[in-house]
Amino acid sequence: MNKCGVQLAWAFLLLCGLAMAQSGPLLTGVEPTAGKVGDTVTVTGEKLEGATLQEVLLAGLEEDPPENFYPAEILERTEDKILIKIPQVPAGAYTLALNVADIFYISPAVRITVE
Repeated sequence: MNKCGVQLAWAFLLLCGLAMAQSGPLLTGVEPTAGKVGDTVTVTGEKLEGATLQEVLLAGLEEDPPENFYPAEILERTEDKILIKIPQVPAGAYTLALNVADIFYISPAVRITVE
């Protein structure tokens, strides 16, 4: 895929994420915003308990568009919070994403730094 095609695909994913925010799950934050591999963090949002939510993933911020997604272990999930364990990833800054019914929705404003 050429660079223009990749940029169009990235724009499409962002638009899908915005559309999904109105009817589907939405990530709003993460606490703490930094941690080490294996640490537990709390991801906040809305409509997070639905059956179609399959994974919470970390995606590298340096990649535009992100190419590598790292699934986090979900320890607990409620309507407005998900407890995850930071997966084995290289140190750096990551944005969080949701896998909902095999479609990835990236939340660019919800970020975590892995030390």
